[in-house]
Amino acid sequence: MEIIKITISRSAGAERLDKQVALHNANLSRRQIKRFIDMGSVFVDGKRIRKASYQVVPPAVIEIRIEQNEEIENKGNQIHWSNLLIYKDENLLAINKPAGIPTAPTRDSAVHNVYHYLKKSGILPSKFYPFHRLDKDTSGLLLIPLTHQMAQLLNSQMQNRRIRKTYFAICQGNPTNSDWTVQGKISRSRRNSNFFKLTSQPEQDHVNSMSEFHLVNQHQNPDLCLIEANPLTGRTHQIRLHLAFSSLPILGDSRYNLNPMPAAELNIPDQAYRMFLHCRKMSFYHPVKKENFSLTAPLPEEFWQLIRIFFPEYSSEINTNAMPPE
Repeated sequence: MEIIKITISRSAGAERLDKQVALHNANLSRRQIKRFIDMGSVFVDGKRIRKASYQVVPPAVIEIRIEQNEEIENKGNQIHWSNLLIYKDENLLAINKPAGIPTAPTRDSAVHNVYHYLKKSGILPSKFYPFHRLDKDTSGLLLIPLTHQMAQLLNSQMQNRRIRKTYFAICQGNPTNSDWTVQGKISRSRRNSNFFKLTSQPEQDHVNSMSEFHLVNQHQNPDLCLIEANPLTGRTHQIRLHLAFSSLPILGDSRYNLNPMPAAELNIPDQAYRMFLHCRKMSFYHPVKKENFSLTAPLPEEFWQLIRIFFPEYSSEINTNAMPPE
């Protein structure tokens, strides 16, 4: 990634973002500047700005992050996104998000994300209302409201715990109980902002979290288990933290699994090795259609492959709900 850095001195005058960039970098055309802003590649003092008319008041630092990793973006462009569409009406869209791609723009990339690829494929309109997100390495059901009213009504249901989410996770270890609940306070680690921690000590920046878990099936040698998770709150990395706390880290979780099992031990290729967490199902009330909805996201092929190998007793129950390989 190439980064163009522009420092606006205190003595300079306030100006629109696009004009500030044009005034301080003669190598970029107005067309290029507009494209970078529209893509979300322009940051002012570390904050992504998508409006050309944004008023930049000195002193300020403008960064233009020009992505050059075409291999990463080609991965998203090669996916048949229309095959991942689960549901769509004039108010709501549901997609089966693939693993390895962020839901929304990140600091590293404004274009390598689900929203960008869906818009590029003509599935997602330019105006939508982000409702929830799945971690980059989590696959499964992602709801995207298409109207402000739908977003508000779904958020109200989420806050009142009227939306039930069900995840599948393949974990290392053997649980001591078939059903259990984990709750505690979650906060961002002060040592590494990319990690979160679970604690019982209440502090100002800590938030409550609670998840219910059920053992679906178990395998020995290697010790693996198929877990159903029902998060009752929606905190960042919540299921991953709660399962690690239960001594059942998710297979392939590079952050919270301290002793990951190698792909060779699982008889799967390296390219199929991922974090095996999938948002399987969401049940909610469609406030516009006035109907109870229950949407299910088929399991990705690599997830389904491990279930066939290690949990054959259970695989017969869901053999019609797997996604075909791309």
